[in-house]
Amino acid sequence: TVEKIAQEIAKDNTITSETEEVKVVIDGKRYTIKPGDIFEVDYNGEAKRVRVLGFKHDDLVDSGVYGGNHSKASITFDFVEFMTGSTWKQMNSSNTNSGGWASTAMRTFLNGTDGKEKLSNKAYIKQVKKKYIGTYNNASSVATSNDYLWLLASSEIVNSGYQSGAYGYAITSEGPQYQYYKSMNPTWNAANAGFVKRPTESGSANHWWLRSPHYGGSAYFCAVSENGIANGNTYSYNISGVAP
Repeated sequence: TVEKIAQEIAKDNTITSETEEVKVVIDGKRYTIKPGDIFEVDYNGEAKRVRVLGFKHDDLVDSGVYGGNHSKASITFDFVEFMTGSTWKQMNSSNTNSGGWASTAMRTFLNGTDGKEKLSNKAYIKQVKKKYIGTYNNASSVATSNDYLWLLASSEIVNSGYQSGAYGYAITSEGPQYQYYKSMNPTWNAANAGFVKRPTESGSANHWWLRSPHYGGSAYFCAVSENGIANGNTYSYNISGVAP
């Protein structure tokens, strides 16, 4: 059903990345969907909650995936709890952010046999173009990777940072803020319950990775703390929660 909803959204030119509610009719039944709505998928045989972040936000790699010619992925989701539960993951096996997100072991994991391929809805996931900072302290180093699964960037969850033009501790933008997080209106350096993530719905909160390299050094990526503060940094070879 979600795939059919996505196809209807693709065809509706009035829907944009700022749309707060979508209504579609499929086989005579009306569906309403909005940012913050929760759906469920299985990862490696376990049920996981995913949340609607927004509509027509991310650029498609293949414009024909919904039939016709469409430039945007209809719906973007994130994991409410960690996809891998309490199996914490490194961003890289060595302590570096060289090459940014595109060069990480995390990206390889998420888009490979142990990531995307273990999701029950893998056949319906669309590949999109994601911006990333290639060099941690160079705002002109933004490039694009093609991903089915990705980690959120600082700029996709907050709208300000440590200096003008920065987002959290990322030196520049890696894509605009998703509508769900925009509606939350979070402050990048203050605790926010909406940013708190856990391995399970009833588990203890843990910090979680962002794909943004930390501006302050070649060893770090940005992270969100267990208290929901989006100004953390973690050594690349440390382990943290995974919420693509």
